[in-house]
Amino acid sequence: MIATIVFNTSESSLDTMNKWLNVVQSIQIPFALIPLLTLVFKEKVMGTFRIGPILEVSFVCILTFVKLILMYNDYVW
Repeated sequence: MIATIVFNTSESSLDTMNKWLNVVQSIQIPFALIPLLTLVFKEKVMGTFRIGPILEVSFVCILTFVKLILMYNDYVW
């Protein structure tokens, strides 16, 4: 709430804040998704609810694709 009050002075300052928030989120996403997916892949942790190998490969591909998009976006910006 404080950030919106501070950055509510003009449209360009809101755009700047949005860009920085996108950069921070793109840095944080692997630190949230990689441990989560690692735990879901382990049968010792999840037991019978462990995801199968097809979903495991697809999740890794999706995560890699998302990370590449975010890295490209950070590089271009």
